[in-house]
Amino acid sequence: MCLSVICFASVYADDYKTCRVSGTTGTVVVNSFDSDDGVIVTFANDTDQYVNITAKVYVGSSLRTITKMVPPHSETTVNLGSPGAKSSVSSVVGSKCD
Repeated sequence: MCLSVICFASVYADDYKTCRVSGTTGTVVVNSFDSDDGVIVTFANDTDQYVNITAKVYVGSSLRTITKMVPPHSETTVNLGSPGAKSSVSSVVGSKCD
């Protein structure tokens, strides 16, 4: 799953960062997408653990901070609004990140 998320991210995402989850072989991938509906940020977890992640995302010239608890083997999506804005993931941190 992680490989498919990373391949998808590299083709369609405007920007992404990963967090290798300690004690596992998996990661949490945070993507930002610029769409007509605004900036969409996804958190995809391919591990067996709940992972609390904080991502800093530039939306235009503003830095937004999003914290999410991402369940095992799932994806969580957040719409930040701001249609037409360019986005990029600045950083991803979490207590379980290596």
